[in-house]
Amino acid sequence: MARAFKRIIAVGDLHADVDFYRDILRACELTDSNGRFTATDTAFVVLGNVCDRGPDSASIYRSLIQLQAQAPKRGSRVYALLGKHELMNLFGIHRDSSASERAFYQDDAAAEATAFETAFAPGGWLSRWLVTLPAVVRIDPFIFAPADLPPVFRDLQVADINRAVKQELDQYTPSFRRGDADLPLSLFSPETSILCSDAAGQHTQPDYTTVLHTFLHNNRARVYVCGHTPQTSGVFLKRYEGRYLCIDTAVSFVSQGFGARAVFEWVNDEARELLFTTTGLRRRKLSLPLSKSY
Repeated sequence: MARAFKRIIAVGDLHADVDFYRDILRACELTDSNGRFTATDTAFVVLGNVCDRGPDSASIYRSLIQLQAQAPKRGSRVYALLGKHELMNLFGIHRDSSASERAFYQDDAAAEATAFETAFAPGGWLSRWLVTLPAVVRIDPFIFAPADLPPVFRDLQVADINRAVKQELDQYTPSFRRGDADLPLSLFSPETSILCSDAAGQHTQPDYTTVLHTFLHNNRARVYVCGHTPQTSGVFLKRYEGRYLCIDTAVSFVSQGFGARAVFEWVNDEARELLFTTTGLRRRKLSLPLSKSY
């Protein structure tokens, strides 16, 4: 199988931890000292849920928008996925944002207290970008998604999923914000939404190996990499014969003594967990079924 990139760096739910985000850019040598993308032949994947809980998501979003434009000049790509928390804020549900986070959305053009809400509202600078993002991407040999794969998606193609999410987002967001409709289950239900599902990460499901095998085979991939289900152990969760890897290491809980700051790296056909500690960067090799074909 031809490789799309020589290296992949992926991070789960950042939740407005801008310091960790900048540490990733620096330690993984994705950008220079001025914050410009410099890594060659590299895919940088952010699995959604950039906002809420932490101190500053605005700076992360603004950086991602810039890096997306710069990366192709280096033969690289930046993939930002739509997550549950982006979805909530697009629908006007702002209950998980912090006061500090909201403050960073204010600037000379929008210095009012509602700058955060305005950014996510239809036509806002952030909303215009978020609605263009995919929910799931295939970068062989991986499928990257914000949350678990609902079993009802087992026979779908990546393009089908992204098309369906976009259609539902366009259809229901305006009517919900006007108060004319309920939240659509297709986007918010753990059973039917690839942005919200966590059943496989919370508990082992007896038939989920077959579900993943079918979906990965149909999409010519080998491992499903996702976020959304925080691993308070700080270690990636690997299940279902290694076909499932959750890389949400509960970044937003590190200050409370849980979780860890970690990212996924794939280079030279080897997968690793990169753990950011107070004493430096530690690499741990991950055993994944990457050499097996269907």
